Amino acid sequence: MQHIFGAITLELGTFSNFYNGFNFRSKHLLNNKLEIGSIIKIKDIYNDGSINFSLSNKFNLKNYKTNLEKFKVNKNNILISAVGSLGKIGFVNREEKNCFINQGIVKIEVLENLAMPEFIYFYLTSMINDWLKIKELKSALSYINTEDISKIKLLIPPLAFQNKIISYLNSFRKICSDFNIVLPVEENKRKTQYEHYKNKIFNYLETY
Repeated sequence: MQHIFGAITLELGTFSNFYNGFNFRSKHLLNNKLEIGSIIKIKDIYNDGSINFSLSNKFNLKNYKTNLEKFKVNKNNILISAVGSLGKIGFVNREEKNCFINQGIVKIEVLENLAMPEFIYFYLTSMINDWLKIKELKSALSYINTEDISKIKLLIPPLAFQNKIISYLNSFRKICSDFNIVLPVEENKRKTQYEHYKNKIFNYLETY
């Protein structure tokens, strides 16, 4: 551990729990509304970090005797695609009933006594592409495993400072969203600016 202006450098695995998705069977999918659960797949995670719960596949909970609790999606979970579109990251910002992660997705539960989940989400989105490039240079990865993710080192500032960064980035994202409504042609410019400043914030942390 390295202490810097109240911050400490930690591996993600020291303050997070990881869960790989479950292999749901297509034969158990259904369209009715009785005893249903929702399956979150990689396609349901969008590039802006949002997750489409409404269009997710449904299944009958009674078809599985396995305890699905560890695959359940809870508020403040971070979801990462581990196959296919490697490194897509989503953040669960509200409670959803009976939603579960499919295989190919890793769920991260951040222990909130050390870090705010949304701060870790923003942090990961700022560095995941560079991290993937480094990993691909070392080996031909076709998937991301939880051991690799758990060893990602992050500089964790005090909770109050994390909260300020979250507020700033969410405010900027709202501006981007408002531009999309009022002046759609400006949306891409604002999104580019948002990514630029987000990356600058976390690059600044890494230099200390």
